[in-house]
Amino acid sequence: MGSAILSEAILTVAVVVAGALVAQTFVVSLSEMQYSSSLAMRDFGKKINTAVQIIYATNTTPTNVTLWVKNVGFLSFNPQLIRMCDILLLSPERVTHYSYSNSGTGWTYRILNGEDEKWDYGETLEVNLSVSSPLQAGDYTVIFVTYNGVSSEYSFTVG
Repeated sequence: MGSAILSEAILTVAVVVAGALVAQTFVVSLSEMQYSSSLAMRDFGKKINTAVQIIYATNTTPTNVTLWVKNVGFLSFNPQLIRMCDILLLSPERVTHYSYSNSGTGWTYRILNGEDEKWDYGETLEVNLSVSSPLQAGDYTVIFVTYNGVSSEYSFTVG
């Protein structure tokens, strides 16, 4: 009889310990899911408040394209975020990616109607894109992509 009670006591302790371990694992997993969910919601909130619109684009020289991009979203871009944007230039032959660059191939910008260095709602960014080889006659599409993946595109023809 004594060994049966001892066996039941050991079994009860083992079940309680196993239950505690399962509960702890569940709580840790739930906490990690909550953290991931809050990060995803924060990023979604930024993305939903981001909107840009290319209002015009044209080639100003054989190796330069100028585009004007309006911030029509509620998110303001500081200079670091502006420089994280990308430009894609699509021609019938290829797609070329351009990053911000102070000199050489790439793009530079200036804020036309802003009072500070931030690109705020309603302000226009003048972007000058320098390409490595002269643009051939034909149709092109330029895509401006913000740091968080929001994009706008505009098609133009080089005559």
